[in-house]
Amino acid sequence: MDISFIGILTVVAYQIMVSSILPRISYFTLMSAFLYISFLTMCAAVVVNLAVGHIDRTGRREQGDLVDRRCRWAFPSSYAAALRLATGYFFLRY
Repeated sequence: MDISFIGILTVVAYQIMVSSILPRISYFTLMSAFLYISFLTMCAAVVVNLAVGHIDRTGRREQGDLVDRRCRWAFPSSYAAALRLATGYFFLRY
């Protein structure tokens, strides 16, 4: 849980830093897509951590462990797929 919150804070700090360095533009960029995808992935990880914690507290530890094992593969693969889709979209569109 701590790592997820640190990740969220890191993404927010990075977005603030980048927005202060780069000029303001009115359209969506690949960097914006990367930051939003990272932020949403970290938020989803927090939600899953809370759900697994609740499942564990209700005495269904095996079910919580199953969710943990599935998320070990689901999160990295979905994050990589989302980044590939965003990159492909921007390279094909622009």
